[in-house]
Amino acid sequence: MYYVRCILFFCMLSIIASLTCIIGIVEYLFCGKHNTVFFFSRIALFLLNILCGISYKITGKLPSNDSNGYVIAAKHQSMLEVIIFMAVFHTVNFVVKKEFLRIPILSTYWKMLGVTCIDRNNYKQSIKAIKNMTNRTDGLSDDTLIIFPEGTRKSIGAKPDYKQGVYLLYSIVKKPVVPIALNTGVYWMRNNKISKPGVVCIDILKPIEIGLSKDDFMKQLQDRIETRTDELVAAQIATSEKD
Repeated sequence: MYYVRCILFFCMLSIIASLTCIIGIVEYLFCGKHNTVFFFSRIALFLLNILCGISYKITGKLPSNDSNGYVIAAKHQSMLEVIIFMAVFHTVNFVVKKEFLRIPILSTYWKMLGVTCIDRNNYKQSIKAIKNMTNRTDGLSDDTLIIFPEGTRKSIGAKPDYKQGVYLLYSIVKKPVVPIALNTGVYWMRNNKISKPGVVCIDILKPIEIGLSKDDFMKQLQDRIETRTDELVAAQIATSEKD
């Protein structure tokens, strides 16, 4: 029965996502806004809770005394954290790999939203894209930037592979980087299969201030995210074994 409910969730999610793209494009063309995508994220999380029994909790806090904004660098295990981040942080300022532009209608909507796509094999294009993103968001209230340092979703237990793009962003925008650890992959796996109900943990960690060298920054970022992510995953597995 749980498997059937999960299939129903993904069917409804696909329909809602398609409608969001169409309505969102119209909203942007006529109103210059993108509130539809935030409404989508909340509906998706509501359905996930009702049909699949998955909710989430957030620990830690984002910096509240930095007027220049910050960069969120998060572990990436599934699409669930993308949906949660849109709902919680109310931003669409994501930095993603160019492969996301292969989906026709969705890519059009993402471009309208201002999602930044970079080519990990083209250094000059990446710099230009990030600078354009910085210029577009500088001085706005919605100045939170989100990047997944590994560039792709990682399965539970997979070897970390942090790309240099996160340091490129850190060095160009000159904003503190807030690492985020999570355990979404325990429930919503990399291959878009939901395994079981439960409470997803999103942990906002201590910011990494500006001015660090590349090596120091990359080491601190990976150590903080991976150490805490391993703790969150281990805690959930231990809880499941007791049940």
